[in-house]
Amino acid sequence: QMIHVCHVVPRIQRGGPAGSILAEAAVGRGVRHSIVPLEPAASMEPVRRALRLGVRVRFADDADDLIRAADVVVLHYWNTPGVYAFLRRWGAVDLRWILHSRVNGNHPPQMLPAWLANAPNHLLLTSPHQVALRSDGAVSVVGGLVHAPDALTDRSGGAVHVGTLNVFKLDPAFVDLHRGVPITAVGSGGDEERLAKRAADLGVDLRLAGFLDDPLPLVATARVFSAPTSRFTYASSDKTIQEAAMVGVPAVVYRDSPLAQLVIDGVTGWLADDRDHFADLVRADHRLAPAAVADAARQLHSPTAKAAELARVYELVVEQAPRPVAEELPPLADWVAEQTRGARPNVPPLTELIERDDLLAGYQRWACEGGLAQFQASGPVGRP
Repeated sequence: QMIHVCHVVPRIQRGGPAGSILAEAAVGRGVRHSIVPLEPAASMEPVRRALRLGVRVRFADDADDLIRAADVVVLHYWNTPGVYAFLRRWGAVDLRWILHSRVNGNHPPQMLPAWLANAPNHLLLTSPHQVALRSDGAVSVVGGLVHAPDALTDRSGGAVHVGTLNVFKLDPAFVDLHRGVPITAVGSGGDEERLAKRAADLGVDLRLAGFLDDPLPLVATARVFSAPTSRFTYASSDKTIQEAAMVGVPAVVYRDSPLAQLVIDGVTGWLADDRDHFADLVRADHRLAPAAVADAARQLHSPTAKAAELARVYELVVEQAPRPVAEELPPLADWVAEQTRGARPNVPPLTELIERDDLLAGYQRWACEGGLAQFQASGPVGRP
C-alpha cells in the first residue's frame, strides 16, 4: 500500500520545495504525494508538471481534509508569515508529521528554533548545520533533489552564476571577484542595478541575462560556475550548483559558505578560503575533465538515492504515534523579534556592505525573505 505524504509548502514555484518534491515524485517508489501551498500565488509550470506526475495540488484554504487524511504531513520550513500562520492554526492538532527545514537555520531571519526542531516525529534537514538540535536520533540530512540532466558540451564560455541576485544571497563583492573574467548572471533579486553600476565602475564584463526558464543550456557552456554565496545566506542545498556539476561544470564556493557541502574540493569544484582565493580560482585555467565532474556529481547528488532515503523516513513516521504540531509557538511579536534582532531598515551602499559584515547581517534581518519587512506587510507587527 502506498504511503500518502502531504507536503505543506510556502508557495509552489519552479525552485524551492516544490521543485524538489516533483523531482522526488518522478523517481521515488511507494509514495503518493500531494502539495498544499500556503500562499495563493503559483507558477503554472510546476503545477502542470505536478498534474503529469499524479501529484495533487490544493491550496491551504481548502486543504484541511487532505492534511488530516494524509499518512504523513511534511511541513517545509521557511520563516514566512504563511508558515507561522500554519503553525498557529495547527499547533494543537496531533499529526504524524515531519519538519523539513529548507534553510541552514544559522542566521536571522531564517533561524530554526530548537523547540520547533524537536516538535515533529522526525526532523529532515537539507544541510547538516543544525543536526545537533535533535538529540533523540530522529533527524536525517537529505539534500534537495534535482532532476539529473544529461547534457555535456564543450566549455567555451567564461564564468556563470544562476540564482537570486541580491546581497542576501550573494557576497556583496560579487562583481569585484570577477575582474578579468567574463561573468554571466542569470536570475533576479533586486540588486541588478547596483551590481551593474559596480561592474561599470570596475570595468568588469558582467552580463545580466535576467530570468531564464531553463538556464542549463547556458550553464553547460561555461568554464566555471561561480557561487560566492554570503556566509549569512539562508541557502542550504542550492539546485543550480548541483545541476551545473551534473553537466560537468565545476563550481567555486567559499569554504565557510553553507553551500560548501555541495562541492567535493578538487573533484566537482573548489572551495575558496577568502575573496582573493575565490578570485584566483575563478580566473584559473582549470583542468577538471567535464565527464569526471559529471560522474562524481551524479553520485553525490543522486535523486534516486535521496528519494529512497526520504521513503525510509516516511515509513518510520507512519509507524509512530501522532504528535502536536506547535504547542510552544511564541506570540508573533516575540517570534519576529527573535528572528530579526538588530535589524537595519535602510539600504546600505554596496561598498559599505563589502567592508562590513555587521552591516550586512543587520540589513539581511530586516529585508530578506522572512524578514521584518515581510511580516510587517502581512499584519501589525511592531519593530523590536
